[in-house]
Amino acid sequence: MAIYRWLYNIFLVLSLGLIDTSSAELLISAPERVPLGASQIVDHAFGSFSFAVHVFADYAGNSTIPNLFSRNLIDVLTNKTGKAPYIRVGGTSADRTNYIPNQTQGLVIQQEGPNGIPLAVTVGPVFFEGFLNFPGSKFHYDLNLAQNSSNGILNAVAEAKIALKYIGKNLESFEIGNECDLYVSQSVRPPNYTELDYVTEWTAHASDVTEQVLALNEYGLNAWTIYQALTYAGGANAENFSLISAFNDSRINAQQRVKSASLHHYQAGHNSALRLQNDFMNHSAISGNLTQYVAPMAYLRDHDPNVTFVIGESNSDFVNLGIPEYTGVFGNALWVCDYLLFGMSLNVSRIYLHQGTTFGYSAWVPVAVNGSAPQVRPPYYGNLLVADVVGISPSMQVLNVDLGIWNVSAYATFEDGTLAKYVVINFDKWNTTTRYPRPTHQVSLNIPADVTTTKVEYLTAPGAEVDQNITWRGLSYGFDSMGIGVQVTNNTKMLTPVNGVLNVSIQSTEAIVVTLLRANASNGNNGTALPTSGAGR
Repeated sequence: MAIYRWLYNIFLVLSLGLIDTSSAELLISAPERVPLGASQIVDHAFGSFSFAVHVFADYAGNSTIPNLFSRNLIDVLTNKTGKAPYIRVGGTSADRTNYIPNQTQGLVIQQEGPNGIPLAVTVGPVFFEGFLNFPGSKFHYDLNLAQNSSNGILNAVAEAKIALKYIGKNLESFEIGNECDLYVSQSVRPPNYTELDYVTEWTAHASDVTEQVLALNEYGLNAWTIYQALTYAGGANAENFSLISAFNDSRINAQQRVKSASLHHYQAGHNSALRLQNDFMNHSAISGNLTQYVAPMAYLRDHDPNVTFVIGESNSDFVNLGIPEYTGVFGNALWVCDYLLFGMSLNVSRIYLHQGTTFGYSAWVPVAVNGSAPQVRPPYYGNLLVADVVGISPSMQVLNVDLGIWNVSAYATFEDGTLAKYVVINFDKWNTTTRYPRPTHQVSLNIPADVTTTKVEYLTAPGAEVDQNITWRGLSYGFDSMGIGVQVTNNTKMLTPVNGVLNVSIQSTEAIVVTLLRANASNGNNGTALPTSGAGR
């Protein structure tokens, strides 16, 4: 079998022209007008973030010492789309957090734990000043549900009160608990704990928070329908805890308190079989992971259409620590691009990429760690590309252009119903140590007749395994510039289509965005923002 697999892989490589650049071009075509099957209009905050409670102070700082590096990195994305990423503060450590009103430190880790997640955390009022560092964002705050004692609801209500004081009108929702489907395995609930038990507890907490915190709020917030429910870890097809059973059988939304439903998803877990090419730089692996959410989204659309579906905590490795050779390298930036764009094409409303100061997949390290300065890491470049693809058009939609192959993915975007951009991601893995020249693949794009020229922009790096010298649109991002893009090369190309076809080359381990320029389009870019200075870079 091994020889047949080897021959099949060689066939794929040669047929796609990933090594032999003289072979046939890859043809990519999308209709001029938005077709059936394209996505809903995309939320400009689609690429959002989840910060673990125990590291939020690192990322945000406080009123005295705000983290301006983090603020700038968020502002860069905001300026590209016109809308700040939403921020969820939660995770496993949220269910291990207690609020201490007279604690002078913002956050104290009382007991360390495995996988970079502490077993006990206390927070004081200073912790909540961190929300002020991101003034344009909407926030989700995760209240402790795991504390199964008489003080549990009292602590959740106290957390909600202090959180609301600092978040104010920017509160998008409260979450109640994190990954309750794992409570039995975490030994915080008995072995016979069921989804109905969870819904009963969730409803009691929601009732108390509404009555004691939100009922008389001064911010104009809906005191009733303001909760993000579920936050299950088990994916869409879990047997005992699932979105469909929670809404249908356990009736979590019987009182119409649910504003959004969140499921959590990670691409893979740390194990000896993990490979960058097979598990991350692989469109089939990405699409296979995300299509499981089609059924629960369809259920909500048919039965609870006012409930938004999000993947509220996600990233590449659920183990968090280790394997930076897979999750903290340029190949993972390409994974971020494809993961977000494919999720977008399925009509997921937002995806929140989880962040932690020491997590291997983090988009940036917000503070000095073990003598190393804060830094922008490769995954952030995936967020940059996606933010520019979304742009500022109020009617942006995306279509997955199914090529039927695993190592190249393509998308078309539409603005005001008209074809506006192509995105092509070449997952063919090439390292700086690879013993043959870096292949170049020829792509032919179908271009409408009214397009006069095109702008081709590159997400590129020396190889899949590197964690530096990465550029998007010729810009590099780092702590030295406080997160503002610095022009280090000018590799953007202006190319003219010929007879309705644009021929463009893309290297192995690279992504391109092709913007179609029409003579009558505003900003020369069909309405998409192309900032060139300041925090918009």
